Amino acid sequence: MRCGVCRGRLDVASVEASRADMGPWTIADRPELAGAAMATMLALVGRGGLEPESIVRGPGTAWCWRYAADVPELARAFGFCHACRAAVEPGAGACVACGAAGVSVGAGLERGVPAVAD
Repeated sequence: MRCGVCRGRLDVASVEASRADMGPWTIADRPELAGAAMATMLALVGRGGLEPESIVRGPGTAWCWRYAADVPELARAFGFCHACRAAVEPGAGACVACGAAGVSVGAGLERGVPAVAD
């Protein structure tokens, strides 16, 4: 059996694997990715599936909808500073142009996730 939206398998092993990959991030125009982990978000940036203008929310946005470019870790993955949009290397410290604190890509913004009972 397959999901009617994403065509993913719905067997027990596939559902458990999906649960293990879930996180607190949501992309407004991608409802099939509700509950994405930051690793998934970063992978989408790398594949071009998430643009700076994409609307996202999660712990790094105080659960408010924001442009992906305004999330420090995602902005670094795009290659620029979230505060001033100057070019910044993904692993760099503070932005040279404006001094905004750097967030190393992959550090994870999974904190602040509310507990959810199964």
